[in-house]
Amino acid sequence: MRRHGVLVALTLVLAACGGAGDAESTVVAAGTTIVDNGVVEYLVAESPFAESMNVLAATSAEALTLLEQGAADLAIVHAPDRLATFLQQNPQAQSAVLFQSRFVLVGPPDKVAEYDGLSAPEAFAKLALRGDAFVTRADGSGTYESESKVWEASGVDRTGAAWLTTTGQGMGFTLQVAVDREAFIWVEEGTLVGSPLANR
Repeated sequence: MRRHGVLVALTLVLAACGGAGDAESTVVAAGTTIVDNGVVEYLVAESPFAESMNVLAATSAEALTLLEQGAADLAIVHAPDRLATFLQQNPQAQSAVLFQSRFVLVGPPDKVAEYDGLSAPEAFAKLALRGDAFVTRADGSGTYESESKVWEASGVDRTGAAWLTTTGQGMGFTLQVAVDREAFIWVEEGTLVGSPLANR
């Protein structure tokens, strides 16, 4: 199932407060979602400085922390709220939107039709009411930030819910857990390419 989409800007952030790499290298902290879906690999390959780039996979929260601490030169994130706070606290930093990232709800083929025509908050509310299994990252990522906003809009209190599985891990691992548990998951659409959930 690919519906209930939400668009979020994928942003490149440059800290002007000093770099992590030496004169011959650039450290890029990038969200695990865009590492897993191959976006970062493509961006680095297209750069004339590809050979001097060192990519660190991290959640958006971790990437911004690494940037703030001087452990990274660049960060690529898709967590607008965290980014806004970072830019407010670090006015010397510069940012630019690369493109938009689309998040969608996917789930077991035998259940997705029952969610046709619903908005994302409506689908989340129905999922909770039915008790259909759902897997979440809950890891400070842009994906989790987006998911949390949908849960808030749905009015669902998911605290202690038996149908909810929390991984605290990256997108690739969490996707596999969703497949194994035949569960629903909120995911960045590009990550689905080549995954077991691609045709759901």
